Amino acid sequence: SSDGWSKTFNSNYLLQTVRYYYPSIVSSWAENDITENSITDKIEVTPLLALKSSEKRHDTELDWSKIDNSAGIRLCFGQVNINDDVNSSYGKHINEIELFLNSRADFESILESINKNIPGDGGTAIDTSEIDVFYDESGRGSGDPGLVADTLTIKVGYFGSPYSIKKVYTRKDLGQMPQVQQAYTWIDRMPAVVMNSARGVKLEYLLEDAGIDINSIETCYFYCKDVKNTWYQALPKAYLLDMNRYYYPNLPDHWDMDIQAPTFGATIDAKKVDTIIALEDHWERFRTEPNFKDMTITNSYRLVFGQTDALTPNAFRSAKWIHSIEIMLGGTPPKDVFLNEKMLQLKVGSTFKLQATVEGDDKNVDKRITWSSNNPDAVTVDNEGNITVLKDEEAIIKVSTINGKKTAVCIINGGDKDKSSGGTDNVDGDTGLLVADGSGRQPWRIYEISEDAVALAMPETDKTLTVYAGVLLVICYFFGAIIRYLKDRREVA
Repeated sequence: SSDGWSKTFNSNYLLQTVRYYYPSIVSSWAENDITENSITDKIEVTPLLALKSSEKRHDTELDWSKIDNSAGIRLCFGQVNINDDVNSSYGKHINEIELFLNSRADFESILESINKNIPGDGGTAIDTSEIDVFYDESGRGSGDPGLVADTLTIKVGYFGSPYSIKKVYTRKDLGQMPQVQQAYTWIDRMPAVVMNSARGVKLEYLLEDAGIDINSIETCYFYCKDVKNTWYQALPKAYLLDMNRYYYPNLPDHWDMDIQAPTFGATIDAKKVDTIIALEDHWERFRTEPNFKDMTITNSYRLVFGQTDALTPNAFRSAKWIHSIEIMLGGTPPKDVFLNEKMLQLKVGSTFKLQATVEGDDKNVDKRITWSSNNPDAVTVDNEGNITVLKDEEAIIKVSTINGKKTAVCIINGGDKDKSSGGTDNVDGDTGLLVADGSGRQPWRIYEISEDAVALAMPETDKTLTVYAGVLLVICYFFGAIIRYLKDRREVA
């Protein structure tokens, strides 16, 4: 719906279950006499898309004069029983319905009838017995099988720039490309061994067919029908296409569930396999042999690739229901990176946002950066350059370009504490280190003295006061001795 509502129903729930309207349910509810046996006036109703409707809590009588089109096109259907909460599924402002057809459907003939079903042309209605699941773009709902993607779109672009569509493939287009049929083994999160039998197109071949230089690829983003507004899986080219990957036919028979690990012989007869986009496959846990005869399109389009070892879980990376692949190309390295501040004095508890500027001559320059703090206990920094001061200690905040490893730094609460916030005159632009500013102040710490340092001569002082102090000390000494002598004579007498 245009208001963000979305819901998924299967055919059995929505169309093949008997549903009712209970005229006296409101009055019975008020009298606390609400049981299935107490309500005998139920009326069977059918699901509909209402052009006009009215809703009011606690009303005991119908009032057709109040209905209007303020809810737009609204899905309405009855209750299975009196305790059935269906109101939360009464979507309004509906602007799109997507139908997933089961394997019994003659897809081509139904598609032809849909194309002819233009208002005023009297198109043929769809046979509801062939509908397996009603689903929305997000795919969240009943969990019934099937959000099969009908087309596969390949897009390409640089980080931070718009992505352009290179090619859109139909199932027929993909089926006419060279096919790979291969078994794959995976480890799931249980962990247990999964056997997948698949047929599809090599990913590398598909991307080359779309006109993309494989060597320029950095990351592949996979968008799936069951995930709304974002990619489901992002995998670097180095992980997806450059690594040797294998199918281990002996792994299912050499997996110990008690220790949750492979046993000796699990990797014997390993077979190197390609990364493919599967048009059909058969996924089964604990299976020991491939099963190509029961492959279905239920999971297509599906990313399928082999293992690099016999222990690491990787089944969760096998994205299914892929409808779009966005290829991020590696941009040109930046020329340099700069920060708007090189030195800051900030109080504990304060925050500040550092701004990084990535420079480069190419419009496709890679502007991705990372942030770090050498003393996160004192000053933290997030992925947006927002810093928070936790302690009154020095910290160095560094920003680095992912491509080219260019760096810039800002010193927080370091050097001269009296220097005002934002001062940058005594920081070298190339190294980010503190330097002399001509004022005689040295804000850096000195840890050792240079070997060619010369000791300064002690300044001369006036010695007159020292002589007088010595004479006075001698007089006091003799005067004390005389007093002591006279005292001793009196004691003897």
